Amino acid sequence: MKEQKIKQFIQQNHNLVEDYYLCYYNRYKEKDFKEQLRILFVNALSAGGEGKISQKASSIRNFESKINEMNKCTYSELLKVFNASSYPELFEYLKTFKQMGPKKSALFLRDIFYFKNIIKEYPTDLKKQFLVPVDRVITRTVNSIFNKKYIPNSDNTFKDINMLSKIIFPNEPILLEDLWFWGRFYRCKEEKANKDIPYCEFNKDLLYVDKDVTKEYRKKMLEFANNHKDCPFKEICSKQN
Repeated sequence: MKEQKIKQFIQQNHNLVEDYYLCYYNRYKEKDFKEQLRILFVNALSAGGEGKISQKASSIRNFESKINEMNKCTYSELLKVFNASSYPELFEYLKTFKQMGPKKSALFLRDIFYFKNIIKEYPTDLKKQFLVPVDRVITRTVNSIFNKKYIPNSDNTFKDINMLSKIIFPNEPILLEDLWFWGRFYRCKEEKANKDIPYCEFNKDLLYVDKDVTKEYRKKMLEFANNHKDCPFKEICSKQN
Protein backbone atom coordinates (compact mmCIF):
# COMPACT_ATOMS: atom_id res chain seq x y z
CA MET A 1 0.00 0.00 0.00
CA LYS A 2 1.15 3.51 -0.82
CA GLU A 3 -0.02 4.83 2.54
CA GLN A 4 2.16 2.34 4.39
CA LYS A 5 5.24 3.13 2.31
CA ILE A 6 4.77 6.86 2.84
CA LYS A 7 4.20 6.39 6.56
CA GLN A 8 7.32 4.27 6.99
CA PHE A 9 9.56 6.65 5.08
CA ILE A 10 8.31 9.77 6.88
CA GLN A 11 8.65 8.22 10.32
CA GLN A 12 12.16 6.96 9.58
CA ASN A 13 13.38 10.32 8.29
CA HIS A 14 11.38 12.82 10.32
CA ASN A 15 14.52 13.83 12.20
CA LEU A 16 15.90 15.43 9.01
CA VAL A 17 12.74 17.51 8.66
CA GLU A 18 12.73 18.47 12.32
CA ASP A 19 16.39 19.54 12.20
CA TYR A 20 15.64 21.63 9.10
CA TYR A 21 12.95 23.58 10.93
CA LEU A 22 15.15 23.97 13.99
CA CYS A 23 17.65 25.85 11.81
CA TYR A 24 14.87 28.26 10.96
CA TYR A 25 13.53 28.64 14.50
CA ASN A 26 16.97 29.23 15.97
CA ARG A 27 17.37 32.22 13.63
CA TYR A 28 14.21 33.78 15.04
CA LYS A 29 14.64 32.99 18.73
CA GLU A 30 13.30 35.57 21.19
CA LYS A 31 13.37 35.62 24.99
CA ASP A 32 10.08 37.52 25.20
CA PHE A 33 7.35 34.99 24.37
CA LYS A 34 5.02 37.72 23.08
CA GLU A 35 7.63 38.89 20.60
CA GLN A 36 8.30 35.26 19.64
CA LEU A 37 4.61 34.74 18.94
CA ARG A 38 4.50 37.96 16.97
CA ILE A 39 7.46 36.99 14.76
CA LEU A 40 6.01 33.58 13.97
CA PHE A 41 2.62 35.13 13.20
CA VAL A 42 4.25 37.61 10.83
CA ASN A 43 6.21 34.80 9.15
CA ALA A 44 3.05 32.73 8.68
CA LEU A 45 1.11 35.74 7.42
CA SER A 46 3.87 36.49 4.91
CA ALA A 47 4.10 32.92 3.58
CA GLY A 48 3.76 33.07 -0.18
CA GLY A 49 4.59 36.76 -0.28
CA GLU A 50 1.27 37.91 -1.71
CA GLY A 51 -1.23 40.42 -0.31
CA LYS A 52 -1.62 44.08 0.55
CA ILE A 53 0.78 45.54 3.10
CA SER A 54 -1.98 47.57 4.75
CA GLN A 55 -4.07 44.45 5.39
CA LYS A 56 -1.09 42.55 6.77
CA ALA A 57 -0.23 45.44 9.09
CA SER A 58 -3.83 45.56 10.31
CA SER A 59 -3.78 41.82 11.09
CA ILE A 60 -0.47 42.11 12.94
CA ARG A 61 -1.73 45.00 15.07
CA ASN A 62 -4.89 43.10 15.94
CA PHE A 63 -2.87 39.98 16.77
CA GLU A 64 -0.52 41.99 19.00
CA SER A 65 -3.44 43.48 20.91
CA LYS A 66 -4.60 39.95 21.70
CA ILE A 67 -1.31 38.41 22.82
CA ASN A 68 -0.49 41.47 24.92
CA GLU A 69 -3.33 40.32 27.18
CA MET A 70 -1.49 37.06 27.94
CA ASN A 71 0.08 36.80 31.39
CA LYS A 72 1.95 33.58 30.63
CA CYS A 73 2.63 31.45 27.59
CA THR A 74 0.23 28.59 28.24
CA TYR A 75 -2.44 26.89 26.18
CA SER A 76 -5.23 28.10 28.46
CA GLU A 77 -4.03 31.71 28.22
CA LEU A 78 -3.80 31.52 24.45
CA LEU A 79 -7.33 30.16 24.18
CA LYS A 80 -8.66 32.79 26.55
CA VAL A 81 -7.33 35.84 24.68
CA PHE A 82 -8.77 34.53 21.41
CA ASN A 83 -12.14 33.65 22.98
CA ALA A 84 -11.65 30.00 22.08
CA SER A 85 -12.24 26.84 24.07
CA SER A 86 -10.37 24.37 21.84
CA TYR A 87 -7.77 24.01 19.09
CA PRO A 88 -10.43 23.95 16.32
CA GLU A 89 -11.97 27.17 17.67
CA LEU A 90 -8.53 28.80 17.86
CA PHE A 91 -7.86 27.77 14.26
CA GLU A 92 -11.19 29.28 13.16
CA TYR A 93 -10.46 32.52 14.99
CA LEU A 94 -7.05 32.92 13.36
CA LYS A 95 -8.70 32.57 9.96
CA THR A 96 -10.64 35.78 10.64
CA PHE A 97 -7.45 37.86 10.45
CA LYS A 98 -7.10 39.45 7.03
CA GLN A 99 -4.98 37.35 4.65
CA MET A 100 -4.55 34.43 7.04
CA GLY A 101 -6.87 31.73 5.72
CA PRO A 102 -6.63 28.00 6.56
CA LYS A 103 -3.07 27.33 5.34
CA LYS A 104 -1.45 30.22 7.19
CA SER A 105 -3.50 29.63 10.36
CA ALA A 106 -2.42 25.98 10.41
CA LEU A 107 1.17 27.05 9.70
CA PHE A 108 1.25 29.43 12.66
CA LEU A 109 -0.24 26.81 14.99
CA ARG A 110 2.26 24.24 13.75
CA ASP A 111 5.10 26.62 14.57
CA ILE A 112 4.00 27.45 18.12
CA PHE A 113 2.94 23.94 19.14
CA TYR A 114 4.66 21.28 17.10
CA PHE A 115 8.26 22.18 16.35
CA LYS A 116 9.04 25.10 18.59
CA ASN A 117 6.89 24.15 21.59
CA ILE A 118 6.50 27.77 22.62
CA ILE A 119 3.10 27.21 24.18
CA LYS A 120 3.27 25.30 27.45
CA GLU A 121 0.83 23.11 29.36
CA TYR A 122 -1.23 21.83 26.48
CA PRO A 123 -2.90 18.38 26.42
CA THR A 124 -0.65 15.58 25.20
CA ASP A 125 -3.35 14.30 22.83
CA LEU A 126 -3.56 17.69 21.10
CA LYS A 127 -1.22 16.26 18.44
CA LYS A 128 -4.20 14.40 17.02
CA GLN A 129 -5.82 17.74 16.16
CA PHE A 130 -2.89 19.56 14.54
CA LEU A 131 -3.75 20.48 10.96
CA VAL A 132 -1.46 20.20 7.95
CA PRO A 133 -0.80 23.67 6.40
CA VAL A 134 -1.62 22.52 2.89
CA ASP A 135 0.07 24.59 0.18
CA ARG A 136 1.00 24.18 -3.50
CA VAL A 137 4.02 21.98 -2.77
CA ILE A 138 2.06 19.56 -0.58
CA THR A 139 -0.84 19.52 -3.05
CA ARG A 140 1.49 18.84 -5.99
CA THR A 141 3.28 16.07 -4.09
CA VAL A 142 0.06 14.38 -2.93
CA ASN A 143 -1.31 14.59 -6.48
CA SER A 144 1.82 12.93 -7.87
CA ILE A 145 2.00 10.16 -5.27
CA PHE A 146 -1.70 9.30 -5.07
CA ASN A 147 -2.70 10.15 -8.63
CA LYS A 148 -5.10 12.88 -7.48
CA LYS A 149 -6.12 16.14 -9.08
CA TYR A 150 -6.48 18.39 -6.08
CA ILE A 151 -6.65 22.10 -6.90
CA PRO A 152 -4.00 24.20 -5.08
CA ASN A 153 -5.22 26.76 -2.52
CA SER A 154 -8.74 25.33 -2.46
CA ASP A 155 -10.72 24.93 0.77
CA ASN A 156 -11.81 21.47 -0.36
CA THR A 157 -8.20 20.48 -1.04
CA PHE A 158 -7.22 21.66 2.43
CA LYS A 159 -9.97 19.52 3.99
CA ASP A 160 -9.33 16.46 1.81
CA ILE A 161 -5.58 16.36 2.38
CA ASN A 162 -6.10 16.81 6.12
CA MET A 163 -8.52 13.89 6.04
CA LEU A 164 -5.82 11.85 4.29
CA SER A 165 -3.33 12.85 6.98
CA LYS A 166 -5.63 11.40 9.66
CA ILE A 167 -5.90 8.13 7.76
CA ILE A 168 -2.13 7.70 7.39
CA PHE A 169 -1.14 9.17 10.77
CA PRO A 170 -4.16 8.87 13.10
CA ASN A 171 -2.16 9.75 16.22
CA GLU A 172 -0.09 12.54 14.65
CA PRO A 173 -1.69 13.72 11.38
CA ILE A 174 0.65 16.68 10.94
CA LEU A 175 3.46 14.28 10.05
CA LEU A 176 2.06 14.30 6.53
CA GLU A 177 3.29 17.90 6.35
CA ASP A 178 6.77 16.40 5.88
CA LEU A 179 5.72 15.99 2.24
CA TRP A 180 6.35 19.73 1.90
CA PHE A 181 10.00 19.14 2.72
CA TRP A 182 10.43 16.09 0.49
CA GLY A 183 8.29 17.55 -2.27
CA ARG A 184 10.41 20.69 -2.25
CA PHE A 185 13.83 19.04 -2.40
CA TYR A 186 12.69 16.20 -4.68
CA ARG A 187 10.16 17.92 -6.90
CA CYS A 188 7.55 15.49 -8.22
CA LYS A 189 6.56 15.37 -11.85
CA GLU A 190 3.70 17.64 -12.93
CA GLU A 191 1.38 17.47 -15.92
CA LYS A 192 3.09 20.53 -17.39
CA ALA A 193 6.74 19.59 -17.07
CA ASN A 194 9.33 22.32 -16.75
CA LYS A 195 12.58 21.29 -18.42
CA ASP A 196 14.56 23.57 -16.10
CA ILE A 197 13.48 21.69 -12.98
CA PRO A 198 15.30 18.45 -12.04
CA TYR A 199 12.19 16.37 -11.33
CA CYS A 200 12.64 13.48 -8.90
CA GLU A 201 16.29 14.38 -8.31
CA PHE A 202 17.56 16.04 -5.16
CA ASN A 203 17.91 19.77 -5.76
CA LYS A 204 21.12 20.75 -3.93
CA ASP A 205 20.76 24.36 -5.05
CA LEU A 206 17.88 24.82 -2.62
CA LEU A 207 20.21 24.04 0.28
CA TYR A 208 22.84 26.52 -0.87
CA VAL A 209 20.43 29.43 -1.29
CA ASP A 210 18.61 28.84 2.02
CA LYS A 211 19.81 31.59 4.35
CA ASP A 212 18.57 29.83 7.49
CA VAL A 213 20.22 26.44 7.01
CA THR A 214 23.37 25.91 9.05
CA LYS A 215 26.63 24.51 7.73
CA GLU A 216 26.20 21.40 9.89
CA TYR A 217 22.70 20.71 8.59
CA ARG A 218 23.73 21.31 5.00
CA LYS A 219 26.46 18.68 5.39
CA LYS A 220 24.05 16.18 6.93
CA MET A 221 21.44 16.67 4.20
CA LEU A 222 23.99 16.44 1.40
CA GLU A 223 25.16 13.12 2.80
CA PHE A 224 21.57 11.90 2.71
CA ALA A 225 21.17 13.18 -0.85
CA ASN A 226 24.30 11.39 -2.03
CA ASN A 227 22.72 8.12 -0.90
CA HIS A 228 19.24 9.03 -2.20
CA LYS A 229 19.76 10.86 -5.48
CA ASP A 230 16.31 9.96 -6.79
CA CYS A 231 13.05 10.89 -5.08
CA PRO A 232 12.14 8.32 -2.40
CA PHE A 233 8.58 8.28 -3.79
CA LYS A 234 9.56 7.88 -7.44
CA GLU A 235 8.56 4.23 -7.66
CA ILE A 236 5.06 4.77 -6.29
CA CYS A 237 4.18 8.13 -7.85
CA SER A 238 0.95 7.94 -9.89
CA LYS A 239 0.74 4.16 -9.67
CA GLN A 240 -2.37 2.39 -8.46
CA ASN A 241 -0.68 0.15 -5.91
